[in-house]
Amino acid sequence: MIKRKYYLDVLRILSIFAVIVIHICNKGFTYTFNGFEWNVSNVYNSIFRFCIPVFVMISGALMLNNDKEITLKKLYLKNALHLVIAFVIWAIIYGLIKSIGTGFSISSFIQNFGCVHLWFIPMIVGLYVITPLLRKITADEKATKYFVIVSLVFTFLIPAVLSIPQLSAVKDYYDNSVFFHFTLGYVSYYVLGYYLDQQFKMKKELPISIIVFVAGALLMAFGTRYLSIKNGELSTFLCDNFFSIPAFLMSVGIFVFFKNIIKDEFKNEKVAKGLVFVSNNCFGIYIVHVLVFKYIFEPIGFSFASFNPIFSTLIVAISTFVVSLLITVVLKLIPGLKKFIL
Repeated sequence: MIKRKYYLDVLRILSIFAVIVIHICNKGFTYTFNGFEWNVSNVYNSIFRFCIPVFVMISGALMLNNDKEITLKKLYLKNALHLVIAFVIWAIIYGLIKSIGTGFSISSFIQNFGCVHLWFIPMIVGLYVITPLLRKITADEKATKYFVIVSLVFTFLIPAVLSIPQLSAVKDYYDNSVFFHFTLGYVSYYVLGYYLDQQFKMKKELPISIIVFVAGALLMAFGTRYLSIKNGELSTFLCDNFFSIPAFLMSVGIFVFFKNIIKDEFKNEKVAKGLVFVSNNCFGIYIVHVLVFKYIFEPIGFSFASFNPIFSTLIVAISTFVVSLLITVVLKLIPGLKKFIL
């Protein structure tokens, strides 16, 4: 039996909280350009931009571990099917909520079907589909390292270099000539999560991981501000890009940090149980958090700028997290819902 790795639970909880913070603080970018609210949003967005990459890395650490048997039947009928059903049902629910708010009609429902944050589910299902192939790679240590190196070059390094304005012609040629996709996108983080969990070792991991995370956050915050001021409007090149160098650095930094400080066993059994309880409800929290802050909190004026956004962002995020957890727990008490939509 594979021993539970509590640091993955901690990272899962932090990641869903980070998602909530980003969704709340992004409203600050609609305020005066380079004003107080705008800069608060930039700082929070930069610090918590690790959210989705770390989610994917956690999945990779669990799903690509060949010590854990995963049959095609289990992969499709348990893992993938559950996500597909959840996606369809919640896309319908959010579609109904949005279309009712604008005057319900079939056409408005179709136009409002789904919700922006649900994109994560089809992406994870896609990774599950290629998991049997990737497990062949992660079964070989050298092949895993090779995959990680290639993905780092093609997913992060080359796009960063080609973003230099003077290389625009080279970028156009590259985009239209190099059709290389196997190690691109979220599969990079997926395999990277397994690699960091199982194979990565270096001296002084803990202090280096802190430096890497802080460097990534600073690069994103100051880089976004510089590019935005230069362009005269918000630049999303860094702040809305999970494949930027800063996002990569933060994701790796926080993953390695908690791998080093959270041990496989907790002396306090109650803390361990509480951690697992919240972690097991993170998918539900992710699903319903937009419902909470956008359709419950915002209409009553409880949002990003209710008061000083330095404090309101975190207070609204914590409140959204807690209420979403409570809703998830209550919904799971209803027969059938736990199995199919949460």
